[in-house]
This record gives sequence, structure tokens and C-alpha cells, in this order.
Amino acid sequence: MRKVHTAESIIEIAHLRNVLEQADIACEVRNDRLGGVVGEIPFVECWPELWVRGAGDVLRARGIIAAALRPTAAAAPWVCPAC
Repeated sequence: MRKVHTAESIIEIAHLRNVLEQADIACEVRNDRLGGVVGEIPFVECWPELWVRGAGDVLRARGIIAAALRPTAAAAPWVCPAC
């Protein structure tokens, strides 16, 4: 197993886990319940982590994560065609 991403937000990690699972990449979340020990150990070590089970999936998983986190271009404001 190899760590492919860590973030302050469990919501971000859970979203990325879902994205990877949709791409048939087996993964798991670690440190998802360490928020209560912040202060006892460094906060960065408490951040949730996303780990990929197959070593051969690491590069593909990192590419998918990068694409999922890439900001989208701002779209033109929607205008009602009847107005």
C-alpha cells in the first residue's frame, strides 16, 4: 500500500476515495478519526490520508487525483433564454 494524498479535510479525502473507486482503484482512508488528538501529536500527522492498495495503481491514482483537484474554468453566467 502506498499513500497518494493527504488533506486537512476528510470531505476531500472521501471524495477522492470515491473518484478512485469509480476508476476501479482499490484504496482506503487512514487517520480519519484522529481529529480528537490534535495538540497531543502534530496536527499534520492527524490529517486524513488516502492510500492505494495496488502498487501498480499509484501513478494512475495520482493523475486522477490531480485531475479531480484541478480548478475548472469559470463559465459564463447563465441567462434565461425567455428573458
